[in-house]
Amino acid sequence: MKKVFLDTNVLMDMLLVREPHNLYSMQVFELGRKKEEVLLAVSCLSMANAQYLLARYGASVTAIRSLLTDVSQACELVALNEKAVVGALAAQRFNDIENAMQHQCAKACGADVIITRDVHDFRHSDILTMSANEFLLSIGKI
Repeated sequence: MKKVFLDTNVLMDMLLVREPHNLYSMQVFELGRKKEEVLLAVSCLSMANAQYLLARYGASVTAIRSLLTDVSQACELVALNEKAVVGALAAQRFNDIENAMQHQCAKACGADVIITRDVHDFRHSDILTMSANEFLLSIGKI
């Protein structure tokens, strides 16, 4: 079984129904919800970012709680702790510190793959990185 770490943009594609990307993100999420072929992980940073963005797009507190509860039940929540932040700040190969933090969280949870729409930003990752579409193709789901 593959452990798949979801970057914030993939989570937001699904939660905000950002077409056409939400179709692939949702397929990955559904695979993870079943916990048969894929185990999902998402950082607590992504959960906080999701709350902020959902609120900015006008979602009610009730709707946000419901959506994020669904995510938390389907995904392992990976803490953004001091070790991850310090590691990200020291990771000179990442130009985007938030992506470096996500990478540190993915490493901490033992992810086999990071799924993101910003594959280029993770080009220096030591974890396989691909889009949701590429991941689904790699496991024969599309």
